[in-house]
This record gives sequence, structure tokens and C-alpha cells, in this order.
Amino acid sequence: MHFTGPERNDKIWGPRGTNSRHTPPGTEFRFYDDDQMELSTLSIASRFEKVTGVAGVYEAWKMLRPIAFRADLWRLLVLWEHGGIYMDSDLVFLRQLSKFVDVDQDTVVICQDPYMKRDDNAPMLWNALMAARR
Repeated sequence: MHFTGPERNDKIWGPRGTNSRHTPPGTEFRFYDDDQMELSTLSIASRFEKVTGVAGVYEAWKMLRPIAFRADLWRLLVLWEHGGIYMDSDLVFLRQLSKFVDVDQDTVVICQDPYMKRDDNAPMLWNALMAARR
């Protein structure tokens, strides 16, 4: 499980934190602060270019303002590279993760925002919790 934010909150993400009680035993929690997010983006962008032929991903990431926009691109890159689950660092599970994601069956999971709609009344997606296979 990947998450990023200004600082790690061990009450949520620590070994005995709220979210660890709602995830399968052995779940690995990987926290990335802003500097670690940049380093992983640089590393992933190099492999992404080799595999897909798409160049300039890191440079595009650097041009994004504010940092939240960078995190939007980064979470897609980290799921492309590693797979797993991305979750915003301030989210807390109230139910077991398996109620949202079937890690044995699902290939991509993106949540629908129940409070937001587009102008054409279509649902909007919420990228605070996403899961994908590598």
C-alpha cells in the first residue's frame, strides 16, 4: 500500500494504526514524503520511457503546480511500476479493505465520488483510493 503526504501519521499507518487493523496480515505500507515522491518519480519515469516509449514524464511532473497535482501523476506512476493500492495519507478505513478491493480478482479499482457530479450529471471519479495490478 502506497501513500504520500507531508508527514506520516503512525496513528493511522503505524504497525498498530487504524488502517493496519483493516488490511490483510503482512500488508506493506510504503510512505513517500515529497522528496521520496520526487526520487521515485525520476526512477519510474526512466523505466516508463523504456517500456512505453513515452519520454518527458519526470519533466512534466516537475512542471506541475501545486504539489497535489504532482501527487496525482505520481500515484498513477507508482501503481504502474509496483501495482498495489494507493491511498491518501489522511484516509482512515472504517471497514476491511476487502470490502473495497478484491486483491485476487480486481485489476483496477477507482472510487466514485458520491458528492460530485460533472455538468452532464455523470459521476466523477475520486483518486484518493485506487488499486491496480502492476
